[in-house]
Amino acid sequence: PRPVPADECVALGLATEAVPDADLDARAEEVARELAAGPTAALVATRRALAFAATHDLPSTLAHEGALVAGVARGAEHRAAVEAFLTRRR
Repeated sequence: PRPVPADECVALGLATEAVPDADLDARAEEVARELAAGPTAALVATRRALAFAATHDLPSTLAHEGALVAGVARGAEHRAAVEAFLTRRR
């Protein structure tokens, strides 16, 4: 094992961006604001899926994820997002 530099992590697809140390706090706050403004139900489902996946096999994880996705798709946030998308396309 070896430490992997941030730029290499980005190149390998292990990270989406590399941020200089001096900019890290500001960028972290920016990302947190973006996430907080996003679809809450989907973020909660994502966290639950990741937590479940850490302790279960792949078939169980996929079944659990499917149930979570179905639940989110039935929710008000999803319906509002689909309606907004369709309105923009018209």
